[in-house]
Amino acid sequence: MRVVGLAHPCLIFTREAPGGKLDPGIDGVIGPAHGAHLRAVDVEVAADADVEADLLVLPPHEITHRQLVEVAARSGLPTALCTRGATLKEVTSAAGWHQLAFRGGECAPARGRITLQGGGRLLLVHGGRNIRALSRIAAQTFLPVGYEGARPDLAVAAGAVLVIAGAGQAATVREAEQMLGSGRLPAEASLAGRRCIVAARVLKAGATVAPGDLALAQHTTGEFAPYQMEGIVGRHLCKDIAAGEPVRGDHLEGPGPEAPPWFAPRPPRAKPVV
Repeated sequence: MRVVGLAHPCLIFTREAPGGKLDPGIDGVIGPAHGAHLRAVDVEVAADADVEADLLVLPPHEITHRQLVEVAARSGLPTALCTRGATLKEVTSAAGWHQLAFRGGECAPARGRITLQGGGRLLLVHGGRNIRALSRIAAQTFLPVGYEGARPDLAVAAGAVLVIAGAGQAATVREAEQMLGSGRLPAEASLAGRRCIVAARVLKAGATVAPGDLALAQHTTGEFAPYQMEGIVGRHLCKDIAAGEPVRGDHLEGPGPEAPPWFAPRPPRAKPVV
């Protein structure tokens, strides 16, 4: 079962001829079955929603066809509703028709090999040059979005979880996904090449550190960053330090001063004393 959502790889469909060779990275084909690939079908009439498929695709000229949108909702299959050329009001109305039918218990049990993250069955596929509209549609409808157009790689960066790509575009989509990464920052900083505090000359144990005793240099094992210079000046050394060697905590006697809270992601609970 393929899960579609921001936490999963983007799903790539193509409209290429089923007899041709598909590009690597293509997940499914819109049209006749093509081997083990996922199959999507364009829905023009109600009977199209009853075929054996994994995804229904409602073309943009059907976005005001409420009866057809509701048939797709009741089919049990996830539906990609194309919104190219539609106004935001038309998009939200069509999304509302689908959601009412789906949540009203009128739909068939889920079928196909695709599941939308969150348990829904509708995603909105925008097209054209206005890729920034993807985030607007997602924010307005709280639904996953997809894209069909010339730059699916940019659409993935804008939040598309499904794209309908042409020949040769699958590789650029996968490359864009790799560049986007997970969005998580590292738990520990990489010190390679960072500027740190080093001894400007040979410093002997027992000496008191003066400002002229310290310098800044790029080093792979530095412990103290430049902003910590004031916390080192005036402290006593318990070990010798060679010239150019990074200053470490075990070179210094006693605990250093606590760093002030330069930034907090949440505002303080107590009001400041005036």
